[in-house]
Amino acid sequence: MPHATLGVLPNKAMHLPALRAAGDRHDVSRIGMTSFDVHNWDFVAYCDEQRRQLREYAADRVRLGQAHEGSLTERLESELVTGLQWLDRLDRRDSFWTGRNELSTVGKLRDICNARLHPPSPEPTFAWYDVALCVHGWAGRIPDRPLWRIADIRSIPIAWLLEASWLDRLMWGDTPLPMRKVAEGMGRLEEFTQELVRYTASGDAMVTSWAGDESTG
Repeated sequence: MPHATLGVLPNKAMHLPALRAAGDRHDVSRIGMTSFDVHNWDFVAYCDEQRRQLREYAADRVRLGQAHEGSLTERLESELVTGLQWLDRLDRRDSFWTGRNELSTVGKLRDICNARLHPPSPEPTFAWYDVALCVHGWAGRIPDRPLWRIADIRSIPIAWLLEASWLDRLMWGDTPLPMRKVAEGMGRLEEFTQELVRYTASGDAMVTSWAGDESTG
């Protein structure tokens, strides 16, 4: 009987250096895999597992003192599952499925996001899925994602820009890519700077260092 693979959350501390080196070239949900019977594919359970993985990877966001409710992480969890559900509804006769099995996985969602985000008409819906996949896979640079260029900038809270910056710092350590420039491109640098000030005197040394880097980035 044919079998496929379902991603299981790997030990983040052990695999992060390898993931950073690999960047976006690899589907990290394929690390630490266990086999399952494709005929017993439980899509709901799969979505729940992917949501859990994203939340686990973003767990250190609590060091900013922000509640999970209403956070960027909560939005990305929802976007990841919504994206998988959209993919699962995509007609299997669509050309996207050619040469692929019919299981709706994060790897395939990443593929279709890449296709739908090409100019000249990138789609904001897929830009949200793309950021969710970035955090879920703990790979890629969040400030570089297309979302910040094509979404309705008025709908994105400044706190989410700070959270995005912090998550990128957690992923990439001492090689920051400031969100400050994203805020400036949105015409919201003053808001961003004012919100950032309260973290510059944090009792958490890493938070203070991050806030200092963002202030001068």
